[in-house]
Amino acid sequence: MFIFNSYFLPVFWLINPYNIAAWVKRKIYKGNNYYTQEQANQTMELPEYSMGKRYAEVIKTMWFTFLYVELIPFGAIYSFTGLILYYLVDKYTLLNRCSIKDSVSSKLSRTTVKVLDFTLVLKPAGELIFDSHLRNELSIVSLVLLCIGIVYILAPVNVILEWAHSENFQQESKTYEQAKDMFP
Repeated sequence: MFIFNSYFLPVFWLINPYNIAAWVKRKIYKGNNYYTQEQANQTMELPEYSMGKRYAEVIKTMWFTFLYVELIPFGAIYSFTGLILYYLVDKYTLLNRCSIKDSVSSKLSRTTVKVLDFTLVLKPAGELIFDSHLRNELSIVSLVLLCIGIVYILAPVNVILEWAHSENFQQESKTYEQAKDMFP
């Protein structure tokens, strides 16, 4: 499963059958001068790039890795190299083979980062699950890490950081015209 998540999906996106079919269709229509503008647009337009789907695949790989890394430690190396491969293939695909029709809001990126925080819970949870089934014991360290991960996810971290590092800005009393002579 690690190999499938890490290597199959990037290779699939690199050798995408939809891209190949669109390329063949463009080659067939290239010599035909008798088709409408709508047909030409559909034929020559690159396939759409779905950034939300790509975010979800990366998050799925990360979650899967952190849950099963206790049972299969070498899987983390597969996932790491697979994410590098995924990045390179995704960059190539985005720059050369796809078009972006919809803009992605910053809310998707923030949600993705927030969802990635669940890896703090998945690794100790995976350790507890496999320790209880394979070793018939529970690790105190895993329980403590699980509690810390849950507290981190549930705690309003932004509010705490703003409280700890609050800045008070003073209003400028001089206008630009009055202050510009003070600087060389």
